Amino acid sequence: MKKWFLHNLKACYVLLCRGEKLRPKKKLLILSLIAALLISLLTGCLDGLYVFPNDSIISGSGMYEYDEQFVNVIEQLDTPQKICDYMYDNFTYKICLGTSTPYEFYLDGLGDCSEYTNFAAVIAHYHGYEVYQLHIAYPFIAFTTLSHVMPVYKIGNSYVYSDISFYINKFFPNFRELVVSEAIRQSKTWVDYIVYSWDRAEIIEEGKR
Repeated sequence: MKKWFLHNLKACYVLLCRGEKLRPKKKLLILSLIAALLISLLTGCLDGLYVFPNDSIISGSGMYEYDEQFVNVIEQLDTPQKICDYMYDNFTYKICLGTSTPYEFYLDGLGDCSEYTNFAAVIAHYHGYEVYQLHIAYPFIAFTTLSHVMPVYKIGNSYVYSDISFYINKFFPNFRELVVSEAIRQSKTWVDYIVYSWDRAEIIEEGKR
């Protein structure tokens, strides 16, 4: 339980360090969570914090099962299209260092393709979708490449994907054809791609041009 406390307190601290971009209500929420955590630690009541049933816990997204509002939002986002619509309405694209957890992204509302992809992949997986994270490398400066990441959802025997908060309603028989189509859509020449599992724990497929 101490490990849980330190993890959540650290997450709150990281978000407050970026507080100049936080909305007032979300900053208040983070401060309230810190206060609740500290009170619980001092009073020895950490085990008394409310925990949602196991089937409501969002695996891989961080501190969140203790935030009823967040869990309620996630429960409603039960299709890739709904996830994209929510991200379009609530998040703002901004290039960031590192990758926030879905809960941090939910609170902060700012992120790049990594945050959008991670948020969509975790939630889609939670609702039973077979989902992957696809990294496509494009030429950058000199001999370097720059990768763009997107979630890919398996629907039946085909694959569809979203880019940032836009659901691309095209069906592909395999990852490679999806990559070729996306590169054409972006008017770019792709170099290679890597398909990861929904949580980036393992590589599923790799391909080169």
